[in-house]
Amino acid sequence: MQRTRIVFLISLIVFLAFYTIIKKHAQNESLREVASGETSSNYNKELFEGKWYSSRSKDNINIYLNGRWEDKKLSGNWSLQGDYIAWTYDNIDPYGTFDKNYIVSVNSNRIVFKELDGSTTIFNRLK
Repeated sequence: MQRTRIVFLISLIVFLAFYTIIKKHAQNESLREVASGETSSNYNKELFEGKWYSSRSKDNINIYLNGRWEDKKLSGNWSLQGDYIAWTYDNIDPYGTFDKNYIVSVNSNRIVFKELDGSTTIFNRLK
């Protein structure tokens, strides 16, 4: 009985180690796309550039065409990937994961995102 538990625990540890390595590799591949600032989307990247007010953070966010973004507390990279925008965060996550928000609608004055938890975030352009 004790030997079975030890074998099970070792197997579980090995599985989790391989899972972590594979997951990190997949995230790094996606992160390279985000960090490059390359777009692979039907959306016009120039519509996203500018100074915005975020309904989620209740703060202003600056989005730059060079693939960078910043607010008062955070900064990182952004990229359009298909039907979502991907955000990385400088000095927050040492594993290089990113947040992605599905684009519901975008025009010159407003962007509506759907968060992964299903909630909505609205960016209104500041003049």
